[in-house]
Amino acid sequence: MTLATKLGWWLQDAAYSVNRGRDHNQKGIVQNLCEVVLIFAESQRENRERNVLLTTASTVDFIE
Repeated sequence: MTLATKLGWWLQDAAYSVNRGRDHNQKGIVQNLCEVVLIFAESQRENRERNVLLTTASTVDFIE
């Protein structure tokens, strides 16, 4: 399993927890982590890794 896949799963799980109300006070932290992952993804040379990170971090949805 690649780092990109692990990060993607973790971000989706964290967003799910925030949306389910279990960690709503952590929403800002998860949003900031998504931004960090997007920046990291931009620096990746391997397209597959980069695409996984970009797709995952940019599609994490939060309930407002």
